[in-house]
Amino acid sequence: MIETCPEAAASPGYASNLFLWWASRGEEFATIARAGREHGAHVVLTVYPDTCVLGLSWGPVSVHAITERSRVCVCDPESLVAVPMPEITGHVDHVAWECPPVTAVPAAASA
Repeated sequence: MIETCPEAAASPGYASNLFLWWASRGEEFATIARAGREHGAHVVLTVYPDTCVLGLSWGPVSVHAITERSRVCVCDPESLVAVPMPEITGHVDHVAWECPPVTAVPAAASA
């Protein structure tokens, strides 16, 4: 619709980015990502300090799912071992996180 009528996107009420889902499990992210890809969406996972946002876009229109980072990513113990331990003089909240591709979770695992 937006491609054939671009002036609709110029409306002050047009929201091109919508948050449609709160995923309570990583498997839900995987299901949403697979469904989006099956329907021609460009799928992108963006990791923030506390959250992960899964963006699905079809041209100028995007929808998003959001969840807590710890529900999708796991702390990588090997990365932590490789970091030299300095003398502790204060608190620093820095942890290495490894996020698998959201489509890597097999459909059977979401049960």
